[in-house]
Amino acid sequence: GAGDAEIIVRDPLVTTLSMPRFLATGDRAELTLSLDPLDVPDGDYRVALDATGPVEITDAVRQITLTRGTIDTLAYQANATGVGTANLRLTISGPDGYTLARAFKLGTHHDSQHSHGCSPRFRPAVRS
Repeated sequence: GAGDAEIIVRDPLVTTLSMPRFLATGDRAELTLSLDPLDVPDGDYRVALDATGPVEITDAVRQITLTRGTIDTLAYQANATGVGTANLRLTISGPDGYTLARAFKLGTHHDSQHSHGCSPRFRPAVRS
């Protein structure tokens, strides 16, 4: 036999993390997390954005009340403390044992603007 059925595939909680492609050492950037609760229970959620590597996240753990049909946004500050690739981990937990985990990477590089040992073509301009 054969049959047709419509299948809808979507996350019960849609998360979108907006962040820069990379940071230079010493940079600070705002990371924006959008939360769209499509099919999760209304209630209080714990949202954590942790980093390992050359990036620190300020105020990484938050409590938020989510309601279906309402998109919420959280802003986090990221500080680049070194050179390499930071591993960011988003974890969300809420009512009825709901959990979500996502992983992201954020690259950092050397800030040539503040380097004293860089090659001449990358030296910052000196103005008098």
